Amino acid sequence: MWSRLATPLFADMQQLAQQMDALFEGPRSAVLGFVTHRGEDALTLTADLPGLTADDLELTIEGRRLTLRTTTPEDDDGWTTVRDERPSTTLRRTFLLPPYVDVEEVSATFTDGVFTLTLPLNKPKARHIPVVAK
Repeated sequence: MWSRLATPLFADMQQLAQQMDALFEGPRSAVLGFVTHRGEDALTLTADLPGLTADDLELTIEGRRLTLRTTTPEDDDGWTTVRDERPSTTLRRTFLLPPYVDVEEVSATFTDGVFTLTLPLNKPKARHIPVVAK
């Protein structure tokens, strides 16, 4: 009796597992999240990027548009992959920098899986304005 009940039950579970697999196949999206701090002289943005190296990161500035691109590397450890549930993912995040950021002095570091972007603030330049009598 149990075998007659178990067969449909296992068939339903197998169908559910196949539907779940189909749900997660195809293009994957990921969000590259940052924490932003404002200091007296700069904005600092940090993001955790475990498993990457500095060579995996591409940072560009075009005008006031700053873009970070990265692709998680595929494992090439000599093993034959049977199933890969963490495929190579390309991440991209673009920021429109505010006018008070000095785009010429932007810098980035990558230490122990933590990416840090430093956006120096423009320093107000004081100038003397002569008053002309008319």
